[in-house]
Amino acid sequence: MSFVLSAHAEERLLERGITRQDIQYCMENHHISLEEAGGVHLYIAAHPNGKRIQVVKDMKNNLIVSAVWLA
Repeated sequence: MSFVLSAHAEERLLERGITRQDIQYCMENHHISLEEAGGVHLYIAAHPNGKRIQVVKDMKNNLIVSAVWLA
């Protein structure tokens, strides 16, 4: 699954220690997928590192908007 990172997402990934591989894993192995208004999708997956990861993707532009580790 291909994607592009927004400038905001690139900054947040660096701050949060999230890699492109983490995002790819979430998008391929999510256990929750929600479609929000405006064509934005929210994905949540249990990551092999024991944490949960959330990725927000603008489907219209194939753009990752944000990603965050969840408690």
